[in-house]
Amino acid sequence: MRLALLACALMLLAAPAQAVECAAGGCTYLSLGCSSSGTDLVCDGKGIVGVVNITNIPTYVKSINLRDNQITGVAPGMFHGLNSLQYLYLSDNKITALAA
Repeated sequence: MRLALLACALMLLAAPAQAVECAAGGCTYLSLGCSSSGTDLVCDGKGIVGVVNITNIPTYVKSINLRDNQITGVAPGMFHGLNSLQYLYLSDNKITALAA
C-alpha cells in the first residue's frame, strides 16, 4: 500500500505542468497555481504560457519566481506599486523583449 502511494506521488511530481494562460484582464497568482510564502511569490514550472499579468501580487512581496515556464512577455504595469520587490526570476522562458 505504501509503495503504491509513493509511486502515485512520484508520477504526479514527474508529470509536466498543464498550460495555463492569463485572460486579457489578468489572473490571480492562485489561478496560475503559484504559492505565496512570506515575502516570496513562487510560480516556477507552473506551465504559464503567453504574456503573464498577475493582478493580485501582495505589495509586500520581495521576490517573484516565474522561472521555467513558457512566458513570452510581461504585461505593462504588472509590477506597479511593488515597492518592496528586490528579486525577479524570469530565466528559462520564451521572453525576447520586455517593454520599458
